[in-house]
Amino acid sequence: MKRIVVVGGGPAGMMAAIAAKMHHQAEVIILEKNNTLGNKLLLTGGGRCNITANVSNSEVLNNILSNPKFLHSSLNAFGPQEIMKYFDSIGLKLMTQKDHKVFPVSNKAIDVVKALINQLNILGVKIIFKADVKDIDYHKQVIYYNADNKLTYDQVIITTGGITYPITGSAGAGFQLAQNAGHTINDLSLSAVPLVSNDLVIQSKALQGLAVNDVTISIKYQKKVIQVEGDILFTHFGVSGPAILKISYFVAKLLQTEKTVSISINFLPHIKLLEKTHLKELPQRLVSYFQKEGLTLKDYQDFVITVYATRGINQAFVTAGGVCTSEINPKTMQSKKVKGLSFAGEVIDVCGHTGGYNLTLCFATGYSAGKYALED
Repeated sequence: MKRIVVVGGGPAGMMAAIAAKMHHQAEVIILEKNNTLGNKLLLTGGGRCNITANVSNSEVLNNILSNPKFLHSSLNAFGPQEIMKYFDSIGLKLMTQKDHKVFPVSNKAIDVVKALINQLNILGVKIIFKADVKDIDYHKQVIYYNADNKLTYDQVIITTGGITYPITGSAGAGFQLAQNAGHTINDLSLSAVPLVSNDLVIQSKALQGLAVNDVTISIKYQKKVIQVEGDILFTHFGVSGPAILKISYFVAKLLQTEKTVSISINFLPHIKLLEKTHLKELPQRLVSYFQKEGLTLKDYQDFVITVYATRGINQAFVTAGGVCTSEINPKTMQSKKVKGLSFAGEVIDVCGHTGGYNLTLCFATGYSAGKYALED
């Protein structure tokens, strides 16, 4: 019997193993360096697990920040609608919020992990915990893990995640394994990460803990103006919240070459001709701060904050960059360079906005990698 080995037991890895077992008469093994599966999955959606977004495949692609075209085939095979149907079929009830985000009805990420683990067990997937993969001999098709363990394979699927939240096991090991196979790793940076500022508004703590809904945030990026919408949260270190997490991909890229990045906040983006009466729509604390600092009406729609850093890998949700997509078959997720090797999930150079899009691409690419694992 042929053997498919999945390196990494996160969302992409679990889905790859499930799809592999569903589509092949093969032994399927997950090598997981932790003593549990889905550690990072437990943190998503504030512990609720935003499984996907109840939108069309084209809308998913509109929310992918890097290499969206690469995902066409995998989304056609296993997009948001298929993901929701799958979870429903294995007994996990879902709900869709007004913003299209999809969560388990229980609002507990652990229920998503349990549902996937249950399917792995039903399908007979073998899981080896505490398995730290040290090297892969792609010619002999042998995986070496821990001190002196080894495992042969017919297909290995690398789903080790990125570099964010290393405490969960995502420490970038898959990038080295990919490089050893001759793959290119595109520049790694952070996405979906809070931003750090030393501006007076932050140092004074005048707005610390204040959330403002439905703002627009803009930055200049590569001769274009990037604009996102959402909520913002002022913190003791800078700014966070959904809108900041969305714009952070571009800010992090700019900070690789620039010392600071200016972001402009429009607190009342839906109003063209702003008058004092419109300020009633804003939190009084914000209005009081503007009045105290002698800021004008114009400043409500162009409030500039200077950012000098992100909060780093320990607080970033998503890794930007990774294995170059031109070196991977977009339908099968197989390497174009090495026979018997596939990739799925965050290790690939694809990432999206927050809102379920990153888990969607993990499930979609994981499904394709498993389904086509033994395709010639």
